[in-house]
Amino acid sequence: MKYTWTADGETFTCTAYKECTVSGCGDKLTATGTVTAKDDPAATCTAEGKRVFTATFTEEGFGTDTKTVDLPALGHVDEDKDNKCDRCGATISTPATGARYEKVTEDQKDWSGTYLIVYEASETEAYVFSGVDAHGNLVTATFTDGKIPSSDAIKACEVTVAKEGDGYSFKLNGGANAGST
Repeated sequence: MKYTWTADGETFTCTAYKECTVSGCGDKLTATGTVTAKDDPAATCTAEGKRVFTATFTEEGFGTDTKTVDLPALGHVDEDKDNKCDRCGATISTPATGARYEKVTEDQKDWSGTYLIVYEASETEAYVFSGVDAHGNLVTATFTDGKIPSSDAIKACEVTVAKEGDGYSFKLNGGANAGST
């Protein structure tokens, strides 16, 4: 018995091939299975999952076959910008080393969070304001998939925004108070 799996968008089709077992027949038999899918385990925001496809054949003697594919972690989603993942409820905190800073392109409900002040020189190159008021005190950064990877040099350029009453306070480099709105 030979099973052939063919990608069909996000699912698969499965065809089974076997030779006739009746003496002297020599025919090659083909059947197409009905494919179902089950995530086991399902991918979560932070963990990879697996999707198991099972092909079941109604024709006698073809049995079943399975194919397993890896599912990437889904990542956190914060569409309502409340610093909580809309999918799992986890608090989305300040990026740690190795994290990536994402570009903010629209108004936020609450601007509290950690940001970088960036000059985009090109699609792949950027300069990050270091918080020092002097010409040339910028940190060079590279965009990867539209995001800036964190590093110690980049982390030192963070601007922390905190809600205070009807306005916000700004702190540069993890502590120097830069004012409020």
